[in-house]
Amino acid sequence: MLVNLDYKGYLDVLSSNEPAPGGGSVSALSGGLAVSLLQMVCNLSIGKKGLEEYQELYIEILKETNEYKEFFIKSVDEDSDAFNLVIEAFRLPKITDEEKKHRSEMIQKGYKHAANVPLNVGLKAYDFIKYQEKLVDNCNQSAITDIFVSALQTRACIEGAFANVYINLSSIKDEMFVKEYKDKMTQILEDSEKRINEIKQKIEKVIL
Repeated sequence: MLVNLDYKGYLDVLSSNEPAPGGGSVSALSGGLAVSLLQMVCNLSIGKKGLEEYQELYIEILKETNEYKEFFIKSVDEDSDAFNLVIEAFRLPKITDEEKKHRSEMIQKGYKHAANVPLNVGLKAYDFIKYQEKLVDNCNQSAITDIFVSALQTRACIEGAFANVYINLSSIKDEMFVKEYKDKMTQILEDSEKRINEIKQKIEKVIL
């Protein structure tokens, strides 16, 4: 499993000539980094003088975001596994008409699954923004740049994951499926851009 590799090991696998892991796996990793950084800010704010009224908030965020971190950890491998299903479908025999039909169906099924996995990664990262919004005004100010980087990683996660959805949608013949996914992503990309920029602007006022 990719998540069991050390940092160098993961980068070595990533830089190989294998098609997976790729950008989808890295997008999930970005989501995990975003969560971990925000949790660090919570931990650095607990017990800090002048922030007594927010202690319950930090504990609440730490507890609730653990599930997000576990999700992204799992998705680092899931994205690669999903694309491998597409590769396996292309390797199916295609001699008889029945084989060709089955192969085509499995390829389409594989592409839909390969689109669904990064879509869920992007949706999870989008939902995570609410914790950055809760913390940015009420944290240890010496760690506020870590929320800035967390926001950047969240953006990378969403945009990277959705880019992988789009590339898979280009091979899917189900027009309703494609439209539904595109409409959903368009809305989320617009709203996440707005909200992440607002977080960054608040932090820039402190650090610049």
